[in-house]
Amino acid sequence: MNRRAIIVLCILLLITSLSAAQDAAESPLLDMLARVPDTELVRGTVPVVSYVDYSAVSSTREVGLITETAIAERTDAVGLWMAALMGVASGPDLSYWVVQIGAMDALVGFSWLDVQRAMVFGTPPSMGTLLEGDFEPDAITAAFTARGYNSFTEGDASILCPPDGCDTGQMLNLANRDPANPFGGHLGRSEPVALLPGGVIANSPNYDEMLVEILAAQSGDLASLADDPHYIAAVGAVERLGTLRQAQFFAPESVNTYGRTQGHPDAAAFGDLPDYKLFVLADSVADGQEITSLALVYDDAETAKSAAAVLDMRLPLVVSLARNQTLLDIVMERGGQPDAAYVVKAGDYSIVLLTVRNPLPPNTPQEQGGRLPFIASGQVFSIFINEIFSRSLTLLSTEPG
Repeated sequence: MNRRAIIVLCILLLITSLSAAQDAAESPLLDMLARVPDTELVRGTVPVVSYVDYSAVSSTREVGLITETAIAERTDAVGLWMAALMGVASGPDLSYWVVQIGAMDALVGFSWLDVQRAMVFGTPPSMGTLLEGDFEPDAITAAFTARGYNSFTEGDASILCPPDGCDTGQMLNLANRDPANPFGGHLGRSEPVALLPGGVIANSPNYDEMLVEILAAQSGDLASLADDPHYIAAVGAVERLGTLRQAQFFAPESVNTYGRTQGHPDAAAFGDLPDYKLFVLADSVADGQEITSLALVYDDAETAKSAAAVLDMRLPLVVSLARNQTLLDIVMERGGQPDAAYVVKAGDYSIVLLTVRNPLPPNTPQEQGGRLPFIASGQVFSIFINEIFSRSLTLLSTEPG
């Protein structure tokens, strides 16, 4: 009996109990979710939430201290750091980070090198951003007020609003375009920000809805996603797999209608996947391995066990519509080895976990085509992200057969 068959035989019969108690102080992800308002403005987006832990991205590749001087000198440490960042497919858009890295301090009072974790949610022009890190509030306030921003306090938050008012953050002014400003500068915007307790910066161009709702969630006056038991259960499941580097949360309706594999001779065996409450795609590291995990949240164990069996049956059949190749082959080409799907309990909920493991890339340059690049992190995670956003991940379809 091969390894996979043994895992199927053993793990599918196992339901591991996980405690539903999740202390936000012990979970950076839940702590950040506690500042994300549970509103239609947030829940109606794809993904609902996109999260990255930059400190984990660096530490899992044993990246040392990165400075602006090292970046300018393009040291090997910087090369390794950039390879680690290449695996990041979550959080804020870093398209302009090379420009921003040397000019952000003067504009906003901090650098991307100070950011430890980040989360984005919502859609333009109402995108919400949370940055957590080693910030100096006085330096940030001074940088913004030097650009004419007004500062005032609301509850335990310090608000910084553009000279023309808090509600002008969505106004475009290409004459004022400055990509070094991470808060809408590439569009010439002057967006409001809020300095929250715990070293968190909140930002949105939409002050009246998104930023005000973030403040309300922060103060407990508005429900947050951290109050949703499905989110609590999912976070508990993926955080126990290892050091969590990034995760994206999807409402089922945003990924479960992609349809099933067409024209495959075994399409009749594709099975019917039961409806799930939440889907999370996560990227973790444990024991020298990268772990890409697909987590589906269910209300009961029996339905979850049925779903796990369907995922195992589907995985060899799913074809990437973008590449006309099976998803399993694509994953295995990148060194990924899937485990049998299994079920864990988190309080009253059951989570199906389908995990793919691959060796953590080496931290030394690898010769490829005459060059000596560092191998990027998170390549298997990126495969699944690309499949989702190309609407090709039929693995998660709940459409009837």
